[in-house]
Parts: sequence; structure tokens; C-alpha cells
Amino acid sequence: MSTPQNLLQLLDRAAKDAPSNGVFIYNPEWERDHSTGFSTYEDSNNATKLTYSGLRQNTQQESIAIQGLLQMNGNKIVLLHVDDHLEGVHWFWAIISAGGIPCLSSSFSKDDKQRLKHINMLQKLLNNPTIITSNKLVGEFEGIDRLQIWTFNQIDNARDTLATHAAEAPLCAVSNIKGSDIAVLMLTSGSTGHAKAVCLSHSQIIASVSSKSQLHGTSSKDTFLNWTGLDHVANLVEIHLHALSVSANQVHLPGAEVLHNPLSFLEKIHEHRVSYTFAPNFFLGTLLDLSCLRALISGGEANVVQTCAELTKILQQYNAPESFIRPGFGMTETCAGSIYNAIDCPAYDIEQCSEFANLGKPIPDLQVRIVRKDGSSAHKGEIGELQVSGAVLFLGYYNNKEETEKAFTEDGWFRTGDKGTIDTNGRLCLTGREKDLVIVNGLNLQPQGIESAIQKANIPGVTSTYTVVFGHRPAGSHTEVIIVVYLPTYDLSDPLIRGETATSIAKATVIYCGVRPYKIIPLEASLLQKSTLGKLSRPKIRKAFEEGLYDEFVRIDEASMDNYYELLFVPPITDTEIALVELCHELFGANKVQIGIDSNLLALGASSIDLLTLKMRLQKCLGISAIPITHFFSHPVLRDLAHPIAALSPRTSNLPAQPGIASDYDPVVILNPNIGSTKTPIWFIHPGMGEILIFMNLSRYITDRPVYALRARGFDASDGGYYTSMSEMILSYLSGIKRVQPHGPYALFGYSFGSILTFEITKILEASGEEVKFLGTIDQPPHFKERARTYDWYECAMTVAFFLGLMGEGYAYENLPAMRKLSQEEVLDHIFELAPPGRLAELCMTREKLDNWAELAWKLKVIARDYDPEGMVNRMDVFYTGPLVGLVKANTTEEWRRDFIGMWDEFVGDVRYYEVKGTHRTLISPPYLVGFWQVFSRVLNERGL
Repeated sequence: MSTPQNLLQLLDRAAKDAPSNGVFIYNPEWERDHSTGFSTYEDSNNATKLTYSGLRQNTQQESIAIQGLLQMNGNKIVLLHVDDHLEGVHWFWAIISAGGIPCLSSSFSKDDKQRLKHINMLQKLLNNPTIITSNKLVGEFEGIDRLQIWTFNQIDNARDTLATHAAEAPLCAVSNIKGSDIAVLMLTSGSTGHAKAVCLSHSQIIASVSSKSQLHGTSSKDTFLNWTGLDHVANLVEIHLHALSVSANQVHLPGAEVLHNPLSFLEKIHEHRVSYTFAPNFFLGTLLDLSCLRALISGGEANVVQTCAELTKILQQYNAPESFIRPGFGMTETCAGSIYNAIDCPAYDIEQCSEFANLGKPIPDLQVRIVRKDGSSAHKGEIGELQVSGAVLFLGYYNNKEETEKAFTEDGWFRTGDKGTIDTNGRLCLTGREKDLVIVNGLNLQPQGIESAIQKANIPGVTSTYTVVFGHRPAGSHTEVIIVVYLPTYDLSDPLIRGETATSIAKATVIYCGVRPYKIIPLEASLLQKSTLGKLSRPKIRKAFEEGLYDEFVRIDEASMDNYYELLFVPPITDTEIALVELCHELFGANKVQIGIDSNLLALGASSIDLLTLKMRLQKCLGISAIPITHFFSHPVLRDLAHPIAALSPRTSNLPAQPGIASDYDPVVILNPNIGSTKTPIWFIHPGMGEILIFMNLSRYITDRPVYALRARGFDASDGGYYTSMSEMILSYLSGIKRVQPHGPYALFGYSFGSILTFEITKILEASGEEVKFLGTIDQPPHFKERARTYDWYECAMTVAFFLGLMGEGYAYENLPAMRKLSQEEVLDHIFELAPPGRLAELCMTREKLDNWAELAWKLKVIARDYDPEGMVNRMDVFYTGPLVGLVKANTTEEWRRDFIGMWDEFVGDVRYYEVKGTHRTLISPPYLVGFWQVFSRVLNERGL
């Protein structure tokens, strides 16, 4: 038989090539409602078998009545509303055989208002279509008049009349179906508004299943397994039509039964020797036993590498192949899966230290690209918008020209709405949906990452896989905040467990991204309904929150949490304590946290910017000219912090700070004391900005040893001015280290410019006979003076503005050339005009403070302008990422590693290199922090720490 040009020919080929192969459907007997003369198939062993030849014969006969319906209604579209695999498959092919266009309906909302709204929308969108449903479901259409609705029994009873209409000039000529014609309409979720109907053509679907088969190597010898509804492309295209295209057997299980009893999924894989199936990430975590499987396609949500690795390890005990999990990307618009890693999951991702699995490469009939906001192509490793093109791509949205035009670029590429990168090996890595990102003070956070962190924390009060994170901008706020909703395992009337659960969720979130949730809301199960793929709809839940549907739950939660915090509250007494508590309430009170003098800043989720804000507000409130930032790290508990701050008060101190007068400056900052730990401390040395706040998030992950940092001199007037030479700074830092840790072994870690300082300090320590077990550097070549000479006050000022969230990173560097044409005062004017007013007030940021910080950073570059590396150290671990194109001479990661970073070979005995994700300025910030920590902790272990 020649290559099929439409779906009917695809079924004809399967019926001819493998007449005894077909579809095995497991459905409870009491759920069957397909009572027509042509919907009876062979039953055996609690399953119904539809051979491809029997399916073709029965649906061809059934199609005569369908043709009559279409002729009567004058519309080729049929809305098929069923909840049974057998009904879905039989009536789908009957409609196709009649020359109609099936539109597969999903389950209706249990809320009557939403249900009626949805049905009315479908009526309008599909131009009053014929509706086919079962006797069991017909009641779901109550409340709406003038529907063209037919049950299976009604069709059977009116068969003779319908046949008469079919004999008239047919609306649908099956013999004239072309590949470009619409084959089926698939409804989108409608999570943010009305659902859209995606037009899938015959040629698009055939190209899709052909490409899938080519990539995965499927044939008639395979057996496919499905448990999702036919209304989702993960079933219709990924399994049903894919299996049919290669004349393979396919098995369909009831979704509810599988979700309730995952063991049934495993039993059927073993019984039918299944080699190809589908499951989303959340379901992978429930599988505990498997004996034989070649390909498990997983999509619909990001795949956590740890889950894939744990499952693979377990199943390899039962002779499962090393890489049977195949993470994929697909949309209804791309006929389900269209990009897959069919080679080496999870080994590749473990090697890359990725948090989420890569998605591999596209199938033959799809092309992908990553583009910047201006439409230009992104570099490898650079985040941009994922766009796709090719034969498997949909035609457009039915009866919706406006949405179709918005979905495509001028040159015909489809905007997926996903953000991602192409790595150095040409593999796709997604970083989240554009509309799902939570942007907190310019920091892009992936809600999936936060959800995964909460899931990994194994919090007793949280139901597994029932947590949703989304962003929200409160009225009057200049930034978004994090909202967490979850399904509790406890009685909602128990304030103690509620409080402990909320505290644990907040802690997991802060450790992951350094930001405390604005609200943590336990909801009833009825408000957290999963889709047929077992997914919770983030957009729908966010919309419900913003429309006030959760307001009563929020009110009850706030009252309960007030009771919880009452039990723990210790009030402030002194003026300094009162000021501290009041200012902390302003910073963190929106989270409904009761703050007392025993509260811990780090436990409250204080970010680096929060500490700067608190410092500046305290200075203003208490009339103190300068409070060292080190106090906040050394004394995170408010009771302890109040003592050194009180000593600085004009009312208690007769020695005001004098600018320019040198003091005995102590550069040491305690980031994480981890009291009681006996492991080797680790020392962080600042990048060229001089500040150590960038290490805060990473330090939260280190719980087994003290964590210190070294901060540049000159931020406060009492510091004694800026460092004037490299040697002065190196000796100051060495003195601080030796004061806290007199002897080794030492562990030192420098970021960018700090790498140079770390190298020089290590040389001195090793020359004195001390051991430096770990010398880590981040993205810094040994030769620095050429780059140092390109810096000026302008670049430093724009970098500070970006760090403080006053402007975006892209804006800062795209506009740097224009800023250099202005005076320094004009640049400060521009920064303060551009910055969100609320942000400036929050930081208590002034022109003088920003100018000083920029000057300090520039002076650090000035003293390094004549630096030349020399000498050797015993060992070094170099962490690097792609170059800052345009600011350095390298254009690719390969060039950067070979010609610049790799020069450390000349100065180190044992040097090891690790490529990490992110940019120079974001590689230890979310969403890259988790992956960096995996590499970093492994390296510490390998170095004997």
C-alpha cells in the first residue's frame, strides 16, 4: 500500500498489514455505555479487543449514521464527549470514517457556572456542532438549550432515518480528503481564559507519528501502553495513532485506576510485554517495580533528574535498560512529543549536574530555535524563547484568527511560550514558561524548581505532588511575590501542625531561592483537581487566587498562624530591640510572620537585599551613620544583633565614625556559623564588586561546616577608605583568615576577581607549610590586567544598579556605551529615574551610597591593572561558564575554556575544570544554584572535605 495521505488510510494500512493486531481496552464492566449494533467487540480476560480490521469494519458501518447527522446539521464538526477508552476510540474512527472532524471534549468542571460558561463557549467556537455523548454523560449538558446533542442509543434508534439523510448529497466526501485538511480539533486547557481549538491536519499527524517512529525505532513488534484520555495528544497521537501507524498492539488502562493503584500499570507492562508508554514526572516517583521496558516517554512537566536516577537504579535490578526514561517536549500544537532525549537519560544529566532533565533533540520533521527578545538567535547556553517550525506543526486555532496570528512570528515560527537554552551539545533545556516565571526584584524564579524543593523536603504535612507555586503582584508593590498552595495531610483545625508545616515550606523555599513565600495556603482537595495527565493547572489556580476564591482559606490560615506565633512570641524590650522588630515587621510582616527578639533573620528568609535594606533603615531610624553589614551575619538572631547596634547609637557612643580615618578593619563575615561542626571551614572571597552578599544563597546549602566570607574595605565611613594595593588587600584577608583559623587544612573559594586573591593567599599559605585542600575559583582566568584596564566607574555603577534590582542585566550592558557619553552625575540621574520608586525607598538607597559602591568596585580594578600571575599552587578546581560576549575576547564557551580559563594550567599542579550553567553573574543564583551546588559538593568530597 502506498504511503497514507490521511488518517483513514492509516487505519486501512494497519487493518491490511496486521489485521489481528489492535487495541486492548480495560474498562470496568459497569462503566460501559457503547450500546449500538456496531460498537460490540471481542471481550476476553476483562478486556475488550478491537482488532484493526474489526475497528475499520465496525466504524465504517457506524459512519453512515454519522454522515446523516452531519448532513442534517450542515456542520462537519462533531464534539465527542466521552469518559471511556472504548467509546472514545470507536466514535473517533466513526466520525473520521464519515468524513467529519472530531473535536475531543475534556471533562467538564464540577462548578455549574464554569461548566455552562465552557459549553456556551464551545457552541460559539465550533458553530453549533453535532454533539455525541453517552447516556451517562448527557446530563452534563443540562441548562443549555438548542444543542444538537445525540446519545449513542438515540443514534442507534434513528439509524434508518439518518441513513436516508446520508444518502443525500453528502456534506463529507471521504474520497476527497486531502492531507492539508483538518483531521481533528484538540482543545487547549483554557487555563487563562477560553479554550482554543487546535487544528491538526492529516499530513501533520502522519508526519508526527512517522518522525516519532523513526526516532524511537518503533515497529509492529512493539506494544504501546496508555492510561490517559483520548482528549489529550499524549494518548491520541503519542500512543494511539503512533501505534496504529506501525500496526503495533496497544493497551489502554483506566486513568483513575492507574493513579489509584500504580501497580496495575506495572502488571500490564509485564503481562503485555509493553515496550513504549508515557508517564509524567510526578508518576515516575510512584513506580517501585518493573521487569521489562524499552521506552517510557515522560513529559507534560519538567522531569527531576533525581527522580529519574532513583527509578532507573531500582529498575536496573530487574534488567531494565540503562536509559529507558525518555524525557520529551510536546504540545497539542506539535502533535504531542516532538523533542526527546532518546539516548542517555539520566546519565547525561547527572554528568551535567542538572536539576531537571534535558529534552534532547527534535524529531526529523521539526526544527527548533532559541531567540532573544529582539528576534535574533541566542548563543548556545543563552536563555531565550523556544520557537518551532516544521511539518508536524498545527495549522492554526479554529475560528480564532487573532490568536493564530499572535502565536506565529512573521517568518512563520510558532511561539511556544517556553523559555530555554540549547547546550553545547545541541540539546534543549527548558527553564520554564514565560508566563509562569516569578520575577522577584528582577530575579527570575522557576515555580517548578520551588515545587521540587518542597517535594524533596518530604514535609510531613504536605501531600506529595499536590503543591503549586505561582507569582502574584500585590496592589502597590513594585515586584512580584511567591504564593504557595498545597493539599495538607493534617486536620486543618490543628494550628500547631499547620504552623510547623508552613515553617518547613518557607525554609525549603528560602534554601532553594533565598526568597520567603508571601503566602502559604492549605486548600481543600476539591480545589486542587488534577487533569487527565495528573497535573495541577498553575494558571487556573493563580487565577482563582487573584479572583478571591481562596480568600476565606487565607483568612482562616492567618488567624490560625496568629495563634501559632503567639505561642512562640517573645516581645522586644529595649529601644534597639523595638526598632529592630518593627523594621523586620515592615520587611517580613506581609508574610503574616510574628516576629520577636528570638527571631532569626536567616530563618525569616532574609535575602542579601533584605539585609542591605534593614541596615539602611536602621541607620536612619536610630541616627547611626554606619552599621557594618558584618553585624547582621555575625548576629542573625535579633536579641543578639541588638547589642552591637546599640553600642553604635549616638546616645551610647562618644566616638562617631570619621570618614577617611583608618580603623582596624576586620574583613571577616560569618555567613553560616554551623555551630558544633568539626569539618574544615570554607572561606568565600568576593568578586569585583567587593560585596559578599552574592554568597548568601550558596551558604544556606552548607550545613556541615562553618562558612566565612571576606568583604572589601570601604563600604562604610568607619572602614578607613578603600584598599590601595593588591598586597595590602591580600595581607588584610590573610590576617583575617589566620585570626579565625590559625592552621589548616584550608578551603578557599574565590568568585571572579576573588579568584586572583584566593590564588595569591594560597601561595602564601603553602609557602609557610600549611595545606590548602580546596582552592576553588569561579569563571576567572589567571591573566586579569588587560580586562581590569577596560573597567571604569560607569560599568561598575551599572553593575551595582543591576545587582540591586534597579534595572535588568540586559539593559545595564546594552546601554553601557551610551552611559559612557554622560557625566557621572547624569548616569546617577538616569539610574534613579529608571529605578522603581518603591525599590529605592525599600533600600533607602541614595545617590551617595550608590556612587560610593561604584567607586569602591572601580578602585578594586585599578589596583589590579598591573597584576601578573606568577608561581605555583598545588591544586585548583575551576568552575566556569560561557563568556560575557562583547566584554571579553572569547565568543564561545570553547574559546573561553581553551584560550583564557585554561591558562591556569601554567600555575597549578593539579587543576580540574567544571563547566556549569548560567551566566558569569547568575551561576550561583536560582535557577542555576541547585545544579552548581551538586557540582560544588561533589568536588569538596573528592578533595577530602
